[in-house]
Amino acid sequence: SSTFYRYTLYTSKDTKLVTSDYYQMVSSDSSVSNVSASANPAVVNISNVAYTINFTTSSIGRLIGGAAAGSSTITVDFDNATIVPATIAAGNVEVNSVSCQNVTVDASGAGGIVTVTVPNGVTIGNGTSATVLFKSTLGFANADISDGTYTVQVKTSSDGINGSGNYTLTASQDLFITSVTPSPSLQNASAGYSVAFTLGSGGALYVGDTS
Repeated sequence: SSTFYRYTLYTSKDTKLVTSDYYQMVSSDSSVSNVSASANPAVVNISNVAYTINFTTSSIGRLIGGAAAGSSTITVDFDNATIVPATIAAGNVEVNSVSCQNVTVDASGAGGIVTVTVPNGVTIGNGTSATVLFKSTLGFANADISDGTYTVQVKTSSDGINGSGNYTLTASQDLFITSVTPSPSLQNASAGYSVAFTLGSGGALYVGDTS
């Protein structure tokens, strides 16, 4: 923050408190490590894709959510194989399985960039692994592009240098469960279930086939 940190001082001779101007804390020139990503489904030219991003903070890269000076952030820079929507519902993004309160799309479209604010109550220590989940309901898509290996870059408000990792997209698709919706979603209640799924590339169903 540039408008939070101040220093207050007095001495045994000058007993009146004086306060400095605001000063700023900035990210270091360190980098996250062990960056990896996975798309689900990991298939080219498909919509409603979930993305999981993993990384490890540096030895001075601790991240804190809910800090008075402003929560830490994580910035994910996707390759052009990934199409990022113009807006993202923060609640459909998770850091270490906790829903976020604030997510910003810095650049949308192919090769988009997203900055995620660490949720309140979440602390990721120095040299600690972390996971960011972008759910399939957000509208991420895999581009109509050649199958292959692509790169994702991650930096944080503590580790200011990008760390890089890979993810793979293929031309064929496996069976994929999109969502499971119980009705009602109450414990110990009798319920119906709606299951949405996408068939694999060779999984067309005909009369008499089962699921």
